[in-house]
Amino acid sequence: HNTGHGNDNHNTGHGNDNGHSQNTDDHQSHHMKYVSGDNGKAGDKTHFECNVQSEDDHNFKGFVTFEDKSSKTSFSSTSVNSLSLDSNKSSFSGNAKFNGKTGYTYTTNLIHDSKNSKNDSYSITVFDGKGHQVYSTQNKITNGSLKMWQS
Repeated sequence: HNTGHGNDNHNTGHGNDNGHSQNTDDHQSHHMKYVSGDNGKAGDKTHFECNVQSEDDHNFKGFVTFEDKSSKTSFSSTSVNSLSLDSNKSSFSGNAKFNGKTGYTYTTNLIHDSKNSKNDSYSITVFDGKGHQVYSTQNKITNGSLKMWQS
């Protein structure tokens, strides 16, 4: 009985401590990056939205979409293959659909002005399967938000 009770105490107290320490160490050894932004709403003349993250700089998840009704342009990522982030800039890229067709790649850049968020901006450049640029847009984020975070 004493041995059983001792094991319970050992597992409950010390085991959890180890678990927390290990989780903290794991979290610190990983490089978590997170970027999200939006401008306008679905249905507006132009609409931009993104949410991209990585926990280890090797695996990426998320999306970016853009629509410009005046030029009948639509863009949506099908994958995120890279993400870089520093204090006020972020860049990510991957594969995309452009005007409903697959076979394109993209690069998205976000710039955050820490002094005046009205100067926050995004740009999207789309390339065809041969690497030729087929579309590019750059806009200020006037009706939305931009967040960048890393640990």
